[in-house]
Amino acid sequence: MNIRRAINGIRTNTAARPGSLALFLVAALLLPTLFLSVGATDTEAAPIPMAPAEVLYGVVPDGGDSRLVTLDPTDGSVLTDVGLITDAGLNAFAAVTGLAFADHDMLFAVSSDSVLKIDLSDQIFPNFVVATKLNILTDPVHDLDFDDGVPRVLFGIQDLPDSEGNPVPTLVTIDTGSGAVSPVGATGGRFGPGNGLAFASDGKLFNASGEVMVFGFDPAFPILLGAIDWQQLNESTGAGTLPLPNPVTFSSGADFVGRISSMALRPGPDGTLFGSLNVMKFSDPDADHFLVTIDTSGVVTKVGDPTPTTKGLDGLAFRPPPVGGGGPVVFASFEVTKLDLKKKNGDFHIHAKFRLGAGNNDVDILGEPFTFQVINPDNDEILFELNLPDAGGVSFSEKRTNKFQYKAHNKSTKERIDIKIDLKKNGEYKFHAKGKHADMNLDDLERNALVLVRLTIGDDSGDVSGVRAKIKK
Repeated sequence: MNIRRAINGIRTNTAARPGSLALFLVAALLLPTLFLSVGATDTEAAPIPMAPAEVLYGVVPDGGDSRLVTLDPTDGSVLTDVGLITDAGLNAFAAVTGLAFADHDMLFAVSSDSVLKIDLSDQIFPNFVVATKLNILTDPVHDLDFDDGVPRVLFGIQDLPDSEGNPVPTLVTIDTGSGAVSPVGATGGRFGPGNGLAFASDGKLFNASGEVMVFGFDPAFPILLGAIDWQQLNESTGAGTLPLPNPVTFSSGADFVGRISSMALRPGPDGTLFGSLNVMKFSDPDADHFLVTIDTSGVVTKVGDPTPTTKGLDGLAFRPPPVGGGGPVVFASFEVTKLDLKKKNGDFHIHAKFRLGAGNNDVDILGEPFTFQVINPDNDEILFELNLPDAGGVSFSEKRTNKFQYKAHNKSTKERIDIKIDLKKNGEYKFHAKGKHADMNLDDLERNALVLVRLTIGDDSGDVSGVRAKIKK
């Protein structure tokens, strides 16, 4: 990948490994400016190490009690037995069904009758996981997940009685200090323990409610009863909408039905939703569980070996790596909504949005290096690059709270640059960049070329392939 940088009119050579996330740092003494790139390099840069991977946790039954375990996400098998979940007196909690990590060490959970907080950095008893009871529940909460807002909000699915005493699946929020549960609204989903809840990588909240049971003993001629609704929930009202196709569909056979008791998002570029699926058969009410993946249209696929994984598997959650614990962290999501590039006079117009990934140490817009690249995926050539040093915080300025801007004007080249980054209340970042008379290498690209787009801010980064760039002459 060839790179050429212009620094206030002075050309210098630098290096990058093809496909790496290397930043092109500039000394703080240099005036802040925009670097637009094409050209040649001679040396290779060492790759930047990636952060430790998120670890998948779950809960398995131990008699009537619950044990915290780690799982292999490739096949659903148990890797380690973390310990029996108890209070400080080592009295076990029963039927833990939901887990959600606030950060690397702080884990929230729900048992059959309690909201629990577990500090994994403060555990002194081997083979026990000591939890603090925050609140007593009169109605069961089935699953938990945090959003990516600022501050983050803990959501759950709870069965609350209506005016006639009938249980109604309801989206709730849970106060992480007191454990108090506040109803948001009825989901319109199906009652019962099969009520998995998770945010997807695009920030949408999904719920899989209900179950399918198999009647009969001949797998070639099963009779299926029930259904699993796959819904996107409104975080403000709790109401669910049924995307098409609906209900949940299964990718491999009638032995693969049941209820999805918990869900969890694996942060990173793939944004995979995992679930625990309990196979429901009248002939075996305590049938085995499978680890599955679920796409956002509701199609369920078994993970790994076709044999069942651990009985009673529930409460899935990915534990993020420690903050600052190992290098760049991949965005939880990154999307380019507009990319217009003009060959003739170097005008560009870019819209994107992203969410920070688990284990990030936040982004310092005023003080961290910033790189935005458009790359030809066929040969890894950088077609266009915005590259800003931190330079002691003089690149961007904060115009209003959580609204940042960089503006530059080079009179000799007529380059004009305007970059804006806004942090929304829901934790999503909006990125908008416009420019005129930029130096771009677009000669070989067709009008609607597919390109790779990469954004790096400090040690947090994301890339997305298959972006269709509108190339104008």
